[in-house]
Amino acid sequence: AVIQNNTTSNLDVTVSLDAAGVILEESAGVDQQVSVPASGRTRVEWWVTVQNVESASLVFSAVSGNLQDAARPTAGDIPVLHYTSPQAFASSGVLEDNGEEGSLERLELVSLPRSYEPGSGELRVELSPSLGAAVIDALEALKNAPYETTEQTLSTFLANLETYQALNQIGISAPELQAELDRSLRDGLSRLSMRQNEDGGWGWWSRSDSDTYMTSYILYGLARAKQAGIQVDVQMIERAASYLSMSLLPPGEMGDTMALDRLSLAYFALSEAGYLDPSLPPQLYEYRAQLNPWAQALLALTLQEVSPGDETISTLLSDLQAGAILTSTGVHWQEREASRWNYSSPLTTSSMVVYALAQLEPASELLPGAVRYIALHRNPQGGWASTYETAWSILAIVEVMKGTGEWGSSYAFGAEVNGTPLASGTASGAAGTAPVTAAVPTDRLYPDVPNGLLISREPGPGRLYYTAYLDVEQPVELVSELNRGITVSRSYGVRGEDCPDRNCPSLTGASVGETLQVKVSIVLPEDAYHLVVEDFIPAGSEILDTSLKTSAFVEVPEDAPLYDPADPLSTGWGWWYFQGPRIYDDHLTWAADYVPAGTYVLTYDLVILQPGEYRVLPARAWEFYFPEVQGSSAGLVFEIE
Repeated sequence: AVIQNNTTSNLDVTVSLDAAGVILEESAGVDQQVSVPASGRTRVEWWVTVQNVESASLVFSAVSGNLQDAARPTAGDIPVLHYTSPQAFASSGVLEDNGEEGSLERLELVSLPRSYEPGSGELRVELSPSLGAAVIDALEALKNAPYETTEQTLSTFLANLETYQALNQIGISAPELQAELDRSLRDGLSRLSMRQNEDGGWGWWSRSDSDTYMTSYILYGLARAKQAGIQVDVQMIERAASYLSMSLLPPGEMGDTMALDRLSLAYFALSEAGYLDPSLPPQLYEYRAQLNPWAQALLALTLQEVSPGDETISTLLSDLQAGAILTSTGVHWQEREASRWNYSSPLTTSSMVVYALAQLEPASELLPGAVRYIALHRNPQGGWASTYETAWSILAIVEVMKGTGEWGSSYAFGAEVNGTPLASGTASGAAGTAPVTAAVPTDRLYPDVPNGLLISREPGPGRLYYTAYLDVEQPVELVSELNRGITVSRSYGVRGEDCPDRNCPSLTGASVGETLQVKVSIVLPEDAYHLVVEDFIPAGSEILDTSLKTSAFVEVPEDAPLYDPADPLSTGWGWWYFQGPRIYDDHLTWAADYVPAGTYVLTYDLVILQPGEYRVLPARAWEFYFPEVQGSSAGLVFEIE
């Protein structure tokens, strides 16, 4: 705390700290006596140990005679970041009414991993008495998604819009969803307007070059919003439609499946917006054998719009149903020729096909199995692997529910752990749109033998979708490197230090006042698409943002060059492929639409500020729409003197 004396006399001041969430060291008292000169200031410090809490509440007070004041940190309670590496294990399933008397049960066995931070985790169970409950939970995951890419902006308000409209159609009031929809629309439309490029298109990230796929997706979302009666800037739509119309070639000149797939999405979006030449979709239909399933599904919807009931639609639907893949987890579709440029995964592809079938062939026997496949692949956050995958999954489920009426279920359900009741609920009408969640701390689970999680439900219409998540934390210093298609390493060195062979050992500590250069190295054995790189910093340091030209800690020359021609590799290698970095309080992020196979080094400067021993989370790199392609560095303990 900084004590400011605004009087013209020297003051003896008693300074106190009232704290919750931290423990003062034995040598530090709650009260400290300081002398503050007239019109001067004095800094007062306490050393504390942070407890296992979500946030710390601090109130500082100062008293001198009849003068007194008190203050909290400007931002309120201080969040406590748990510098452990999270690990999540999930299991999910569906309990359907089998028409027999008595309850239906499913037993899941849950075992704790061998290495984890004791008392830091929990077994969390979510019981969704209808698909509607799963959708509401997924919307929350979209709202909490980081980074705010252009795609995420559109996905968030589009999924909220479609869900809200579906609830309205069946007479279910959802004021909280409406409030979230209003917020996401207001913020989303404003952000999309600012990010629209001069040519009328959009890219994946802010300041990215325009991309026909991303522009088609955004145009579709804007068109849906306008159809719902929401005020959308007409010029924004017209410019996007113009960009697409001028960028697209006829189907016969496209050449490969990826380009033809993109053309199908563009036609679909232009059709929704009312800017499509109706003679174009039949031309694309002639190349249907080259299209992947999701593109065939969107072409069927487009043909229905421009030529309702045409026999070509039936042919496409027949081909889609014949190409379904049936497994023990349900029904799904996948690309014949995968293309990461087109954001597609088996779940995205399946969701887009379900979205079309639910509208054009609602009686298809494949839909229940396809919905089961989608529902069973949610992640611990309630959504799916990416925000794009989540948005299309929500759109598909909502379309199915419009036809099946599964918003409302009627039965009782519950869960217990090791014979102890954990959660229970009753699905009935609008209540069926609210998931029931409960958790039990890991210190109440058996550490050495499997724990029994029993899910049960009573007879009645509707399906019970359940998911169990075991969330545990691993101490950062025990986290080793992870390589699942990407190799990531991180090193610390003193900025400006001579290192001729560029292979100096990484520092594990530093002194207050030093400026370090951090190097994050990424090795890509194959080309990467929509790559994100993220690195966290020691808590006792701060990232030096040289783009600000000034800093409270070090002087940044106004004419600082982007790189030194005499040593062009001093700031890394391959940084020109990436946007950013985007700098946050505790980490920074780079992003790139495309990075060819190779080795890359990204660098930044770190100012050392506060002594202490700090846990540093691993640096990570992953493909945003294919997060299974990922890598991370080892965690470490960093000491500042």
